[in-house]
Amino acid sequence: SAGNDSSSAFVAAPTANIDAAGALLAQMVREPAFAQEELDRERRRALDQLRVSMRDPSFVAQRVAVRAVYGDAPYGAPPGGTPASIAALTRDDLIAYHRAWWRPDNATLVITGALDAEAGFALAERLFGQWTAPAEPMPQMPANRAGEARAPRVVVVDNPDSDQSAVSVVMRGIARSDSDYFPLVVANSALGGSSTARLFQEVRVRRALSYGANSSLPSYRDEGLLFALAQTRNNAAPEVAQVMLAEIRRMAQEPLTDETLQKRRTLLVGSFG
Repeated sequence: SAGNDSSSAFVAAPTANIDAAGALLAQMVREPAFAQEELDRERRRALDQLRVSMRDPSFVAQRVAVRAVYGDAPYGAPPGGTPASIAALTRDDLIAYHRAWWRPDNATLVITGALDAEAGFALAERLFGQWTAPAEPMPQMPANRAGEARAPRVVVVDNPDSDQSAVSVVMRGIARSDSDYFPLVVANSALGGSSTARLFQEVRVRRALSYGANSSLPSYRDEGLLFALAQTRNNAAPEVAQVMLAEIRRMAQEPLTDETLQKRRTLLVGSFG
C-alpha cells in the first residue's frame, strides 16, 4: 500500500509457513519485476475503480476537501492518483521510484506473531540480511508537505445526477507526534468516533438526516486533519452542514463531563482487544 508519508509491503501466514511467505515478500520488496502486463492490468483496475468511486458523493467530498485544505502541497494530492496521473505512469517511473526509496536504510521491518525475539531476528536475517543500500543518497523530501494554511472556504460540487449529497467539514489538525494527539483522540471519540458520539446522535438519531455521521483524525508526519462526514438527501445538505459545524464548535465551548471522559476512555481502550 501507499499513503501520504510511506509505502508498505505486508504478508500474513501461519507461523509454520512464514519463511516461505516471507521469502516471497522479500523478493517483491528487493527485486520487483514490474512486468509491463501487470502494470497495464493494475492501471485498468485503478482507472475502473476510480470511475466507480467518483459516483459516490462521500468519495468526492473527501477528495475535494483535502485538496481545499492543502491545495497544491504534497498532502493535497490524492494518494490513489487521478485519471491523468494513473494514465501517465510508466514502468520506468516505477523502477526509478523503487531505486530511490525502497532501500534498507529507509525501511523498518516489523514482525508480530508466535515468534520469540530470537526467532524473529533470525527470520529477519534470513529474509533481508543481504539487502544492501545503494551508494547514492536518498532524495530530499519537501520541508513541509502540508504547505501554508489556507483560508476557510465553502466548496460545492454540483452533480445533478446524484441522488444524495455528502457533507464534509475538514480542518487542519496536529502532527501524530504532537503531545496533544491523545487528548484529541479522546475528544474526537466524543465528537464522532462511534454511534454514541455527538455527530451520530444529532444527525442520525435526533434528526434522521442521515444513516450515519462520524469524524476521524487522519494523522500525517507533518500535520493531520479533523475530518467529519455525513451523507444525506440533497435538500438536507445545508441543515446537516449547520448541525456538524455547531457540534464542532460545542466541543470547543463545553468541556466534556468526567462521566463522558471515562466512557470514551473505556471505549477506546476496549477497542485494543
